[in-house]
Amino acid sequence: ALVTAFLNAGPTAIFFIPIVMHSHYASFSDIGWWALSLGVLAGSSATLTGATAGIVSQTILEDSDVSLSSSENKLTFQNYSYRGVPIALIMLVLSSIYIAILSRLPGQI
Repeated sequence: ALVTAFLNAGPTAIFFIPIVMHSHYASFSDIGWWALSLGVLAGSSATLTGATAGIVSQTILEDSDVSLSSSENKLTFQNYSYRGVPIALIMLVLSSIYIAILSRLPGQI
């Protein structure tokens, strides 16, 4: 999630896929894939650069005719992260609980 927050979701997933494939979580039905997927999802929600949609949204907002009166209403990295990081942390806690439940099901690890 931390790498995704600053790099982007696509490159992070591509970087970590070989790591998951060469670990002992190599089956497509295993928890390693869930952890990768949920971690990338949480990280892409944390910052403006975590997902391509954030950067596109910021560009569209800046190019539109909507005038934002104060600086605290502008879509900046800091303003987005102020709200995005707590949401990402909540997602990581819920994802960890979900993965812990999955690991206790028969047929898993």
